[in-house]
Amino acid sequence: MNEVSVFRLYVLRATYLLLVVGVGTMIWPLLLDSPETAEHFRGVTWCLLSTVALLALLGLRYPLKMLPLLFFELTWKATWVIAIGLPVRAAHIPTFAQPDGRGAHCGQISHAMITTQPWLSHCAALISAVGSLTARAA
Repeated sequence: MNEVSVFRLYVLRATYLLLVVGVGTMIWPLLLDSPETAEHFRGVTWCLLSTVALLALLGLRYPLKMLPLLFFELTWKATWVIAIGLPVRAAHIPTFAQPDGRGAHCGQISHAMITTQPWLSHCAALISAVGSLTARAA
């Protein structure tokens, strides 16, 4: 009952694979082609996102142990949506990625659903295991 189902593990692995392929195909070519011409913060962003893609490779092998990486992804995306995305959309300013402004925030809800449920199940299993170990020690 406390274990995460095989289906959910494969969904997590698919999420990590999406991160590896999606971020890898967009960011790694930029990082490898022109690092000397990138401005400072753009270079920092590229390095951070490429590191997330590399760590997501570990998530393919260890999906539950790498869940904090998905929480990091969810957190920075939610922060971006709240601080940048929604004000830009409210001001009706088209962005370079979404000229019509539609679909700029897709994926956040599914990411939250994929991330939260297995993590909570895993934490509940750990808490019950620690509780039973403490009860035996007492």
